[in-house]
Amino acid sequence: MYRFAVIAALILLSFVAISAQTVRAEEVRVSYPFMAGSLHEGPLDMVYYIDPTKELRRNPASAYHVYATFVDRELQGTPVRHRLILTDGDEATVVVEGYPDIVYRFWRVAHRAYASVGVLGSDKMAASE
Repeated sequence: MYRFAVIAALILLSFVAISAQTVRAEEVRVSYPFMAGSLHEGPLDMVYYIDPTKELRRNPASAYHVYATFVDRELQGTPVRHRLILTDGDEATVVVEGYPDIVYRFWRVAHRAYASVGVLGSDKMAASE
């Protein structure tokens, strides 16, 4: 009986640990040479990554080629892709056609690229690093 209680407690703790990781899914921190993140606020799911080009490997201060892919979570239609080029201190805003109330913002500070999404008319905001 004791073993069963210990096993049940360990299984429960693993589910709690998985749940804790899921709650923080809106904030992602990754590092060079391959950086990626995702945001899921509003009706779109967005994934972005930095292309680890040969130039970037030789010179980390070179421009980041950021690729962002957007897909409607419910419609599961054709993904929309955007390519942005960011150098240190650059900022870009993306509004996906058909979703004028959702604003994605990308910016770079030193060796990190950030992304955030805001839903206009709402106090909801999410960010990714």
